Amino acid sequence: MRDGSVMIKNQPARVSVVITAYNHERFINETLDSVLSQDAGPLEIIVVDDCSRDNTLAIAQSYAGRGVRVITKPNGGPSSALNAGIACATGDIIILLSGDDVLLPDSIAPRCEALALSGADVVSAVPRWIDESGRVLTSNEHPHVFAAPEKLKPVDMFSRLFFHGNFICAPSVAITRRCLEAVGAFDETLWQLQDFEYWLRVSAKGFGFYFLQQPLIKYRMHSRNLSTSNPERLRQENELVLANAAQFLSAPDLQELLFGEGFREIDLGLDATHLAHLLTIRHSYWTVRSIGRWELSKVLKDSHAYAQLVEKFTLGL
Repeated sequence: MRDGSVMIKNQPARVSVVITAYNHERFINETLDSVLSQDAGPLEIIVVDDCSRDNTLAIAQSYAGRGVRVITKPNGGPSSALNAGIACATGDIIILLSGDDVLLPDSIAPRCEALALSGADVVSAVPRWIDESGRVLTSNEHPHVFAAPEKLKPVDMFSRLFFHGNFICAPSVAITRRCLEAVGAFDETLWQLQDFEYWLRVSAKGFGFYFLQQPLIKYRMHSRNLSTSNPERLRQENELVLANAAQFLSAPDLQELLFGEGFREIDLGLDATHLAHLLTIRHSYWTVRSIGRWELSKVLKDSHAYAQLVEKFTLGL
């Protein structure tokens, strides 16, 4: 449908836009105006102010007369803000947005239509990059981290994320409520890679992703981007996420990634814990491999588990 409304499962979809904001007084007006100008039927718009120290809260509250709901909370980082907003949202589809990013015209309806038509539970796209002033950046002025691949089955999506890193632009995502409820909350211990960890869990749970080829948002790059402002924390969170990611997968998924699709349903006599550590050992990051080896060595203190692994790998597995 292109009449301004969106459908999911042959019924009008209720759409909630959750905007997380922290010290975004320079940008929040443009963000909210871009949401309010969407031709996508009635929207539930929720701003979660994570205890900003500037005028972000007052600016957001000035939109109350236009139907914007503002939630305030103690500062707890982007994951806690996302969780607070999602908990209050009532939509069938949740749009995630940051208070410094901007929706392009006709940004919401295509995502909702893609969810309805593709059967996926997460839709995303590559963004248009802008700077602090809103100028569109050229291709050599921003990192090339986001991608819009052809449809991948969930286990292959997990593999691409796990071995090659995050390529999903969180502010361009629309996600179904059923997916959010099944996967659970964002990890509030993570401040920079909470979205990366979440996509790994989503794909491990078997939910599908779909990527639209046209840009949906303007993604703002500036000096205070939480996702990149602390390189050391970024490195630590990346290693932590990757070291724990394989445990989200089922044993059949792990066997497929380790040995090939033909081994998916074969009983190898190995439990998911052993298989997860084996997958972690295959990662290219030395620190992640080392954590996997250490964890596997603790498991293999059990002589029976050790004998099982020796037998399987002796047979060429």
